[in-house]
Amino acid sequence: MIGTDVSPADAIRPEAVLSALVDWVGPAAMLRHVEAMECVTSTNAIALDDQREGLLLLAREQTWGRGRHSSHWVSPPGGLYLSYVPPVEHLPSRTTDLSLLAALAVANALEVVLVAAGLTDARSLLKWPNDVLIGDGKVAGVLLQSRGNVVAGGAG
Repeated sequence: MIGTDVSPADAIRPEAVLSALVDWVGPAAMLRHVEAMECVTSTNAIALDDQREGLLLLAREQTWGRGRHSSHWVSPPGGLYLSYVPPVEHLPSRTTDLSLLAALAVANALEVVLVAAGLTDARSLLKWPNDVLIGDGKVAGVLLQSRGNVVAGGAG
């Protein structure tokens, strides 16, 4: 952090990350429904139950967030936890491609926010298979889950 007293953790404001993420997703055809909730069990679980293509579901807290291998993920209040259900016609042929695209979207959004906050040296990195890092610290995880033809990409 050269020339600033702002830490990456202080610069990552959920609203700014969401704005950068929506900008990166692109055309309105990709983002058809946006719903924000204060507290949910799991954004991915709700998105998979809902199954609306183009749904972006946001929450500030999850009581039963999910990690890889169905593990429970701690999602404390005040964070940004989200799931996105891409339209089927925009899905890549391989799930691994979608996982990488989701992680890139989150990493890019975080980097945009950090640069806007004056942290021009801060860079986001991807750690396979689903972690987003800034420096040596994990700041987000990405999880894809599917039910039938519907895929939900979650991050938090």
